Amino acid sequence: ADRIVRAADSVGFVCTNSKGSPPECRIMDTHWLNGGGGEDLDIALVSRAFTRKAGSLRADASCTICYHDPRDGGVNGYVALSGRAREVPAAALAERQRLWKDTWSFFHPSPQHEEVVVWHLFP
Repeated sequence: ADRIVRAADSVGFVCTNSKGSPPECRIMDTHWLNGGGGEDLDIALVSRAFTRKAGSLRADASCTICYHDPRDGGVNGYVALSGRAREVPAAALAERQRLWKDTWSFFHPSPQHEEVVVWHLFP
C-alpha cells in the first residue's frame, strides 16, 4: 500500500456514502503521514466546512480512498483503503497542524481557519 500511495503522488479518489444515496467519489489531495506499510497507515484530508464532502463525512464517517499506481502505464494496479474519517475539532490546533500538508495552503487559508475542516482517516 505504501509504495502505491507514494507513487500516486498523494492524490486519491475519496468515496463517501450518505445514507440513502449512491456513493460519491471525489479526487482529493491526501496527506500520507508516517507511511511505511504495516500498522503505520495514517492519512489526513482537508475540506471546507460548507462542502458536500464535509456533509457526507459528517453524516457517515465511513469512506474509502483509492490510489491508482501510475508506474509502468498503470499496470501495477491500485490500493483501496477503507476506514472512518474523524473530524479534528478546531480546538485541537496542535493535531490539526500536525496533519496539515503545506500544499493545502494554496487552496485553504490555514488549519485554524473556521471554514477549514481537517479529517484524520483511520483505514
